[in-house]
Amino acid sequence: MIGDPPPRVAARVLLLDRQDRLLLLRVVDPADGRAFWETPGGGIAGGESPEACALRELREETGIDDAVLGPCVWIRRFRFRFAGRTVDQRERFFLARARSTAVSGSGRTPLEARVFAEHRWWTVRDVAGSPEAFAPTGLAGLLAPLVAGVIPAEPRVLDAPPAAQT
Repeated sequence: MIGDPPPRVAARVLLLDRQDRLLLLRVVDPADGRAFWETPGGGIAGGESPEACALRELREETGIDDAVLGPCVWIRRFRFRFAGRTVDQRERFFLARARSTAVSGSGRTPLEARVFAEHRWWTVRDVAGSPEAFAPTGLAGLLAPLVAGVIPAEPRVLDAPPAAQT
């Protein structure tokens, strides 16, 4: 379709600590002030593998460089608006374990430094009971089996409505 944005391929990290808490970043859209929590991750650079991208993005956005990357557990394609533009994104979510939990934003891009308002380690129960917006939608229900040790043999395809938020 004419005018459609080019696809953006990305990798994200479901980083769990020793207490099975998930690291999420609170993002505030500079165009409209909408806030939501998401996993670290971002666009794959030319020639980069999804796994390498996941680890690079984790390092850049959180300063964590000693995580143990596991399998890709989810994939999704969705369209959303952020910073005043439409994005058609294809993502791979990798499960990972944190060896350390200290977070630093010193490696963030200028845009990331502007839009990442805070970070927090969340339990599944915290996510399930929170009125906050999370990406992907239904995060607590998606995360619970992973925390319980149920890892899919193949990545689960996540459905998202065309106007889903990130």
